Amino acid sequence: MAIVNYAVGDNWGSGFVGSMTVPGGTQGLDGWTVEFDASFAISDIWGAEIVSHVGDHYVVRNVAWNSEVPASGNATFGFQATPGVVCLYSSTQLSSRNSAMCVSPA
Repeated sequence: MAIVNYAVGDNWGSGFVGSMTVPGGTQGLDGWTVEFDASFAISDIWGAEIVSHVGDHYVVRNVAWNSEVPASGNATFGFQATPGVVCLYSSTQLSSRNSAMCVSPA
């Protein structure tokens, strides 16, 4: 299990730019998927693609050029969205929904 880092780069009140960093861990990754709950709506995304968006739940995966993440490396994707809260879970392959961290862009 890996901890995904979430950051807000710019926030202008009616929207913001966010990014998430997926770590390769000790063994690296051959493709990755991130699942999270967010009350915001993503209007644009780069470095990843949205596989599913149902209610507040997003499933996002790698694009072809960043699917391979070396050990101790990382892949980062960014997005533009409306204001809201995001809840990240303790795994990039969401196996259980305990240990969530929820933050809002500030």
